[in-house]
Amino acid sequence: SAAMLESADDAHETVDLLIACEAWEEIIGLMGRHADALLASGRYQLVINTLRALPEATLRAQPWMLLLLGQCLRYADQFIAVDALEQAYRAFDRAGDHLGCLVSTANVIVAIYLRQESFGELQRYVKRLHALSGRSFVFASPRSEIECLYAMLLHPAAETTHDDRVRLTGRIAELVEAVEDPNFQLYALTSIVEQAWR
Repeated sequence: SAAMLESADDAHETVDLLIACEAWEEIIGLMGRHADALLASGRYQLVINTLRALPEATLRAQPWMLLLLGQCLRYADQFIAVDALEQAYRAFDRAGDHLGCLVSTANVIVAIYLRQESFGELQRYVKRLHALSGRSFVFASPRSEIECLYAMLLHPAAETTHDDRVRLTGRIAELVEAVEDPNFQLYALTSIVEQAWR
């Protein structure tokens, strides 16, 4: 089934078949292994539809899948994205998964920023992000690390010095080459340019 995800038609057929068979664990495994490739090829809607097809209890029991759903929804509906990302955060927090807490919080900040309203609520998330960022993490992908770095740069109330901003944007620039998704590369590079103007 992994090979079938390579083409758009086969990917939809594979997912439809797995959903029809209620092969929830297989779907979760495929999304976990192939999400970056699907997103790099622009198949956000396929990922959203697939994750929404999971029974609610199954999805809620998989914080990394909730996180993925929230990441995909950030560009379509930031309100629903924030809800999914908050659910992911709570599940990560209950499990003591600090990396999951960090990545889900960073994605909430980006979703609120993309919404371009109600920035007042950002302060709570910025405080949470800075408290978590004091830990040492090994990120699962360059994409996750870029999301966290970008979120640390976004809010003007974030206590980052000019040197911190230079360091964070420099790290984003280093990581961009390792990301396969050209849209995400553009997003990351735009974040660097945006910071240069702040």
